[in-house]
Amino acid sequence: MMQNNFTSSWAYSTAMCFSPERRLTSAFVHSLSDHETDDVINKITAHRDDIGRPGLLPSVLLAPRVHSANTKVRDCHSLIAHIEDHTGIFPNWHPNSDCCAKHRKDHKGQKRHFTIDFDQVTNDLTSVSHKLAYCEYVSEVHLPMFETILEIESRVDRFNMDAQPKDRTVEFFQPRETGEAASRLRIRNELLKGSLHDTTRRARYLSKRSQAQVQTIYSLVAQKDSLIAQKNNALSMRDSAAMKVISVITAAFLPATFTATLFSTTFFDFQPEKEGHIASAWLWLYFAVAIILTIIIFSWWYVSSRHVTKKIHKSLGRTEDGERTPLPNRWIGSLMADMYGVFTSPFRRKKAQGDAESSDSSGYDLDKHML
Repeated sequence: MMQNNFTSSWAYSTAMCFSPERRLTSAFVHSLSDHETDDVINKITAHRDDIGRPGLLPSVLLAPRVHSANTKVRDCHSLIAHIEDHTGIFPNWHPNSDCCAKHRKDHKGQKRHFTIDFDQVTNDLTSVSHKLAYCEYVSEVHLPMFETILEIESRVDRFNMDAQPKDRTVEFFQPRETGEAASRLRIRNELLKGSLHDTTRRARYLSKRSQAQVQTIYSLVAQKDSLIAQKNNALSMRDSAAMKVISVITAAFLPATFTATLFSTTFFDFQPEKEGHIASAWLWLYFAVAIILTIIIFSWWYVSSRHVTKKIHKSLGRTEDGERTPLPNRWIGSLMADMYGVFTSPFRRKKAQGDAESSDSSGYDLDKHML
């Protein structure tokens, strides 16, 4: 029995039975589409000389999966090469050759952290990682199937060799034809099996290259943030210098302004018409109002700043003395949800949301549409 129900194309369930005496394979194949069924029939017809072998039908059913995995890995290789060229971080295979030197010279001096579309590159790297992981998974799933097919073929050959001479009729045992068919089918299955092994190794190699690009993206993002921070720091320093100049000018003119304002009020009369005091008897009112307004303003500033400080400490889970306080349950729940979203793969997050949310009303399965 064989089954492949985790891909959108060539999803099938099949049960087979082989009769060595009649060299007849009886099979029941379910879930193939019309064009896939026609394709299977055409391939079996093209290999009619091997139709007496039990491994022909499984080989025909598994061949599209092998081809699809190879195609996906090749596409991922091309996309990784494009990302490496885009980021400017690529292997220097020939340091002293003109081709690599020219390629690096073309990228020299470019401010990649400002020219790269990090969202697009991140999406491409995520897609590549998922495809490579899935191709590796498909290869590891189908490799045991090929081993089983080869083992069945080997047992059939041993059965033919151990058969009694009286049973070796012309209809049942034809050494030359049977041997050639077995050899062709064995070579075909060995090639498909070796192709899956190569796909697995290539997927692992490309996964490491994609991880190197992920680290490169992290580094470029950090460089971009550092440059932006430096620019903001320079702007802040310029603003700080301007504020210092304004403060110095204000401090220089403030005493004179205060003096001019004070002596321009009606509390002073430097040319009294009659004998009397230069300062008015209501001079105390000026100081009383000024002191009261100053106290009110400073009190409002103190209360508002204390309120803001408490909110900041509460959001950080600390008291004003720096001691930790129990975090609110809602804040903890939000934090745990964010952490779960960061450290959990998309498939596990989808599964953790419940069976009702893991598939929509149309029955679309993401795993099936990856190949």
